[in-house]
Amino acid sequence: MFNKGYFQLLLYFLSLISTSCVGTKSKKVARHFDSKYCSPAISYHYDSTLYPKPTQEVLSGKNTGAFSAHTLLVANAAGVYQELLKLDSIKRAYDKSPTDSTRIKYIASKNKVLTQVMLISTEIESIAAELDCEGERAEILADYLTERENRRNSILTVLSITSGALITIAGTLASEKLNDTQQDAITISGGVISASFGLSILLFKTKVKYYHKRNLLGEIWNDPENSKIFPPSIWYLLNEPFFSNAHEFSIVHNIKHRWKELKLEAEGSEVSDNEKQLLFGEGGIYTKGMLRTRSSMLNEVQASTRLMNQDLQAFILEITSRY
Repeated sequence: MFNKGYFQLLLYFLSLISTSCVGTKSKKVARHFDSKYCSPAISYHYDSTLYPKPTQEVLSGKNTGAFSAHTLLVANAAGVYQELLKLDSIKRAYDKSPTDSTRIKYIASKNKVLTQVMLISTEIESIAAELDCEGERAEILADYLTERENRRNSILTVLSITSGALITIAGTLASEKLNDTQQDAITISGGVISASFGLSILLFKTKVKYYHKRNLLGEIWNDPENSKIFPPSIWYLLNEPFFSNAHEFSIVHNIKHRWKELKLEAEGSEVSDNEKQLLFGEGGIYTKGMLRTRSSMLNEVQASTRLMNQDLQAFILEITSRY
């Protein structure tokens, strides 16, 4: 009736199933979303002569009284602050003496100002697209890990119930040939095996390798004086306090403050230094929770970046109405 060999074989079989069901195809999936998946296919080179000047230098410059601080700073971000002053000077000269040569200079100056400002809009959309792509990349992998965990948990739940039942039946059938100590040992072993399956549901978390050498979040977190990722114009808009709603702190400062208050240092859900290094470094081993955290942070930066189009729209409307 009861055979010790059969009992050992049963335990081995259950252990083998448990081990196999927690395996993952994460490595294979991760290869489809490597660290360059969302990076630009080409390198961008920006004209250093169009880099923004220090804000104070712009606002304290000569002949700036005709423009609001907002207009001057948007022009500065686009690298056409001097060209904007030139446009106003040519327009006044043309109003006094509307010659063809002056008109040509006037049109050329206006087109240069508007073209450079519109170029910022394409830079905004380019960065926003990369942020969106990175967010989707994190979400897809998080969904994959969720699916794997759900499938594994279902198997472990069945194994937990089945193993407990089978060992109880085996112990009952063999009860006549076993003493009390042996029966207790079988019962305890069955409980331990059943509990181990249940406990693994709580403790085991699926993970995936996820790298991002070009880390947009890291650039926001470290806040360097000159960004190696964001275009100079976008970086200026993100770091100039005037372009935030309260004009007190920069957009970058406000984003970092929200991250600390709501995600990274929130009471009861603090993120460790290792997890911060994971988010703002070159990547590593991610759980689905950290992937979703990264995705939400990327979406927040994307929204803040896209909102800067409002500043460009206000500038273009003013220039087209005045000139």
